[in-house]
Amino acid sequence: QTTLCAFPVDATGASIANAAPFVAPNFAIFVPVDRYTDAVPWMMANRGDLDFLVHPNTCGPVCSPQDHLLWSVWGGNKWPVRFQLPTEHATSALTI
Repeated sequence: QTTLCAFPVDATGASIANAAPFVAPNFAIFVPVDRYTDAVPWMMANRGDLDFLVHPNTCGPVCSPQDHLLWSVWGGNKWPVRFQLPTEHATSALTI
């Protein structure tokens, strides 16, 4: 993917495909790396009451726990994420 795009909204939280690994209804937007410095500050300034998570997609499902728990940034409140880190990354400081 090379262009900014939005994925289907999970308005009810009923769709595991869209909701996982999140615990609340959500939607996803892909932001190309070259648009990150434009998009993320705009999201921070215009999020209103919404919370969001920005994370990389480093290597697909294999790195999803690290992408969501170690290499991410939250705008607003931090929510639980249904991932556990592989044991080589788990420490007492990483209770998410």
